[in-house]
Amino acid sequence: MNALAAVAAEPVHLVGFGRAGDLWPALADPDVVLHAGPPLAGRAPTPAMLGALVGCLLFDGRARDADQARALIEDGTITLRSCHEVGGVGPMSGAVSAGVPVVVAERSDGRRAYAPVNEGLGPALRFGNFDAGTLRRLRHLAEVVAPALDRAVRAAAPIDLVAWQAAALRRGDEGHNRNVAATSMLATRLAPAVVATNETAVAVAALRELDENAHFFLPLSMAAAKAAADALHDVAPPGIVTAIASNGHGTGIRVSGLPGWFEGTGTLEAAQGVEGHEPADFAPAMGDSPVTEVVGLGASAMSAAPNLARTLGWTTQRSREHVLGLRRISDAGHELFRIPDLDFAASPFAISVARVVETGHAPCFTTGFSHRDLGIGRAGFGLVRLPLPAFADAFAALSPDGAR
Repeated sequence: MNALAAVAAEPVHLVGFGRAGDLWPALADPDVVLHAGPPLAGRAPTPAMLGALVGCLLFDGRARDADQARALIEDGTITLRSCHEVGGVGPMSGAVSAGVPVVVAERSDGRRAYAPVNEGLGPALRFGNFDAGTLRRLRHLAEVVAPALDRAVRAAAPIDLVAWQAAALRRGDEGHNRNVAATSMLATRLAPAVVATNETAVAVAALRELDENAHFFLPLSMAAAKAAADALHDVAPPGIVTAIASNGHGTGIRVSGLPGWFEGTGTLEAAQGVEGHEPADFAPAMGDSPVTEVVGLGASAMSAAPNLARTLGWTTQRSREHVLGLRRISDAGHELFRIPDLDFAASPFAISVARVVETGHAPCFTTGFSHRDLGIGRAGFGLVRLPLPAFADAFAALSPDGAR
């Protein structure tokens, strides 16, 4: 087995759910709020991200209204940090504060990763909504659903999230924007423990969430991928992409053997608006969820999820060709992530900066989009092609020969 494949296939177990300030060390400080993507480094949050940050401060009771929340952000009272830089990941805006419910995953070496609990496809903090209904739903997740599921996880048999991702690939998921099978599997596994460890009304609420929110597994998938990707970052030879993330200003890659991030502007390859919105309404890409793509999920396994591909306007054949194209720029195949319609071939991962530069072929990632204006929320979804200049910059920062 390829050494990178061995690291990627190591188990990552579900630890539990709870309040971020109690579980995620970076959020023990109530003046810290996290965001998606590379560090903002002094850049102002875009309107979509700002709405989510405002929502965090309202949710935690740090601000009485949106104006006060914005003032706390703009005057520097609140420290904004990148989720990736403190051991976690956040979808879309990536906004996480002390009171937000999160999931925790852990590798056998003790490395932990964190991600906020998924709120579903309606109005949500991650999309930039901060209205009363959004905050009320988030409080339900924080005070009812997350504690109920945490009790169940501690009572149930251990769940290896990597094995869960692999099984879901065989059932029509791709581990990023389609998580129907994985969420259903989670509900089946946890249901007896949910019932055994909670009062009836609480158990019903928790199980209803798993039944009605087909994206519930996404942050579990993201946390597992983050744990694996960080381990790969430590052991991979220089020049392997170990994170893909966007902060509303640009899309960046993190590369083994190099410090920091390499950013550029991605290209929208395919797009679908929702609720009457058009691609012209989309805010620039933001989110850490493409971390799943660096370990062989998402667009790297697109042909495993034909229903998602069709929604994006791709044919089955185009999905296959995309996955096969990624093999040309990847150094490994995932031993557990097998793609059924490619004769169970290993999904490609460990994207090589050198190979991208040599071929001129930058990979795509799947993502959702928020509306460009403050507080409106979800606007659509699509595919973004990573910026070649980011790879060229990383290649130049390697050894003079762009060591692989």
